[in-house]
Amino acid sequence: MKHCSAIEPDAAQVIDIGFLCWDGLPLDQLSVGLAYLKAANQLTPDKQVRGSVLSFSGGNVQSACGVNLSTCRIDDFLARCRCLFLVGGAFLAPDQQAHLGRVARTQLRAGRVLGALDTALVPLARTGLLDGQDVAASAQILSALQEQFPQISPRPNDHYVLGTVWSAGAGFALLNLLSKVIGNSCSLQERPQLNRKFLSYRPHFGMCPTCARDAIRADSTFTGNGVVDKAIRLFRDNLEEPLRLTCVAREVGISLRQLERKFVATTGLTPKAFYLEERLEKAHTIVRFTNLALPEVALTCGFGSYATLSQKYKQRFGQTPASERARISISGKEN
Repeated sequence: MKHCSAIEPDAAQVIDIGFLCWDGLPLDQLSVGLAYLKAANQLTPDKQVRGSVLSFSGGNVQSACGVNLSTCRIDDFLARCRCLFLVGGAFLAPDQQAHLGRVARTQLRAGRVLGALDTALVPLARTGLLDGQDVAASAQILSALQEQFPQISPRPNDHYVLGTVWSAGAGFALLNLLSKVIGNSCSLQERPQLNRKFLSYRPHFGMCPTCARDAIRADSTFTGNGVVDKAIRLFRDNLEEPLRLTCVAREVGISLRQLERKFVATTGLTPKAFYLEERLEKAHTIVRFTNLALPEVALTCGFGSYATLSQKYKQRFGQTPASERARISISGKEN
């Protein structure tokens, strides 16, 4: 199965954003990026964004967490990518390294945006396209770049968008690059609305439990309400085996009724609805971007059976997981 477009708008005004992926990609970065584009589409339906998950030859690539993602071939999509972000590990096979050089040069010659995320900067540096460039990355990657490519200038920032090639570090620095793209098509009033709306898209779905826990430790504030944020962390730590809301309320030190009032005031959702949304968003990502058997998806996301997941999934996304997999498979064959 091929998962090409994460977002498929019908609107005439479309911004095409491609994510060129290879083995070792950070699934958390990709998942949160796609969620951000989804939030942007709901806010500005007349200015839609289409995100495509791509690779050098199509087929599966494996994330750093060991999850396989289905992709489409970059050469079939490159011409329409206004922005192309490189998302992968630090090592590429020689044929892929050469392919990366061709793709990157084509994107830059066309005057379109090229960005690279942290570990992906290493193979990009081997193409020579970063020579003389300022680059932002995590401390570990900056150290490796300085040692191997002294002609590259390190930046202490978590992202940098002023050079020929945009760059970003670890964590969720990709959002800074995407917000630059989306922000240029939003009004001054829409930008803060998008930032607020994205709070409801919980950036840790689609991650393995270990990565999710690490990211949550690094991101201590989600909504600005300490009690709600603590409850959200409990939700995210327990997607596979959901907690009783009374237990969550007791853990955060308030009554269930107080928890419900705080959640509605802060997020617009009850704790029950928020928790369900967390699990459904995780299921949505797994259905679209992996080949995991659907009964296993149900168990992974805290649903007792596939039938229960299918019912809730259809209510939320307008189709069952099986129907969505079938549609994506047909779309991939057509492309």
